[in-house]
Parts: sequence; C-alpha cells; structure tokens
Amino acid sequence: MEPVTEVPSPKEKFRAFVSGEMMCLINESGTVGSPMRLTGSGLATLVWRGTDAAWVARGFEEPATPEQIAAAREFLEQMKTPPPPAVAAS
Repeated sequence: MEPVTEVPSPKEKFRAFVSGEMMCLINESGTVGSPMRLTGSGLATLVWRGTDAAWVARGFEEPATPEQIAAAREFLEQMKTPPPPAVAAS
C-alpha cells in the first residue's frame, strides 16, 4: 500500500486523505467515510450489488477488481488510526 497523505480540504470540518488512487474523508468527530477511488471521471464510490462490486460515480461505472477491493479495505483499516492533524506553521 502506498503511503497515506493528508491533502488540504476546502471544508474545515473534514480531513481528506489520499493513498494511491484511494481517498477518504474523516469528519471532525473522527467518523471515517467510505473509501473512494480517484478516476478519470472524478471520485467513485464502491457499491455492492449482491456479491458484485463496482466503482460508481455520475455517468461512470466500472467493475471493481479483487485487488482494488483489497486496497480499499486496507486503506479503510489504515484510516481507523489516521495521522494526527498537521500543525500550521506560524
């Protein structure tokens, strides 16, 4: 798994994290959102239909590979203990 990087978030109430093509948001109370995948069509959410998984965004749908599902699960596990917030330089 690639290293997790915190990226600037336009909303102060959320922290945004990226690792490879995966991204997730964590709100100010520490609740971790669903992992999303960065695609050429924007952010796609992993959607399960029975035993089939797909990455879905507006106007975009692509079957999820076993490797992508494993990466999303690993990323979500990492986000259960995210890095501490960066301290702004003064």
